[in-house]
Amino acid sequence: MNMQSLKFRYAFCFVSLGFLLLSVVVVTYIMGRANEDTGQIINVSGGQRMRTVKLAYLLERYQVNYGPSELKVIEDTVSDYDARMKALESGSAFGIENGVSDAALKEELKKSIKIWGDFRILIKDGLAEKYDPNKIDAVINDLLSSLDKLTNGLADESVRKNKKAMMLEIGLTFIALCMIFAYTFTNNHYTVNPIAEIVKTVRAFAGGDITQRSKYATGLFEFKDEIYELEELLNTAIENTEIIISDIANSSSKIASSSEQLSASSTQIAKGAEAQTQKAAQVATAAEQMSATVIEVAKNASGASEAAKDANKAAHKGGEIVKRT
Repeated sequence: MNMQSLKFRYAFCFVSLGFLLLSVVVVTYIMGRANEDTGQIINVSGGQRMRTVKLAYLLERYQVNYGPSELKVIEDTVSDYDARMKALESGSAFGIENGVSDAALKEELKKSIKIWGDFRILIKDGLAEKYDPNKIDAVINDLLSSLDKLTNGLADESVRKNKKAMMLEIGLTFIALCMIFAYTFTNNHYTVNPIAEIVKTVRAFAGGDITQRSKYATGLFEFKDEIYELEELLNTAIENTEIIISDIANSSSKIASSSEQLSASSTQIAKGAEAQTQKAAQVATAAEQMSATVIEVAKNASGASEAAKDANKAAHKGGEIVKRT
C-alpha cells in the first residue's frame, strides 16, 4: 500500500481519531467505575461511624433492659460491622469491588480495624456483665476519630481521582481537537487547494491558454498522492498540446513559405510563357513579311521572265527583218 496515497492518509486519520475517541470513552467509563467504587467505600465508611454509635447505644441499653431480642440485634450489628470492615479492606461486597487502594488510607483502615477489635472485646465483656463505660467511651472516640480520618481521606481521594479523570479527559479532548485541526489544515493545504489549482489550470486550458501550469502544494511534507499524479499528468498533457500546436505552426509556416516560392515560380513561368508568346508572334510577323517579300520577288521574277520573253521575241522579229532586207 502506498503510504502517501489519499486513501491511506484518510484511513489513518480516521482510525487514529476513532481510537482516540474510543480512548476517551474507555477512560471515562473506567474513571466513572472507579469513582463509583470510591463512592461506595465512602458510604460504607461513613455508615461504620453510624454503626459504632448504634452499638454503643445498644450496649448501654442492654445493661438496663437485656433480653434475647436485644442480644440478637447487637450480634447482627456486630456481624454486619465485621463484614463491612472486610469489604473496606478487600472489596467484593456491598457494591465495593476493590476496597481501599491508597497506601495511607490502608494504614488508617488497619488502625480502624484494630480499634474495632478492641471494641468487639469490650462489647463481649459488656454482654457478659463486665460493662466498662469509660473504656467503651475511650475506644469509641478513637474508633470514630479513625473512621472520620478514613472517610475524609476517601473523600479527598475521590476529589483527586475526579481531577485526574477530568485532566485526562481534557488532555485527550485537546489531543483530539489538535488532530482535527491538523487534519483540517493538511486536508485544506494538500487536497482542497491543489484541486482548486487544477480547476484553475483546466479552466485556463479550456479557454485556450496553454501557458498555465498547475503547481502542487509545498510545505513541511510533500505527498506524491493521486492529486500530485493528476497535476503531473495535466501539466504533461498541456505541454504535449503546446508542442503539437508549435509543430503545427512550424509546419504551416513552412507550407506558406513553399506556397510563396511556388507562386513566385508560377509567376516567372507565366512571364516566360508570355515572353515566348511575344517572340513567337514576332517570328510569325517576320515570317509573314518574309513570305510577302518572297511573293513580291516571285512576282518580279515572273515579270522579268515575261519581259525577257518579249525581248527575245522582239529580237527574233528584228533578225528576221534584217534577213529579209
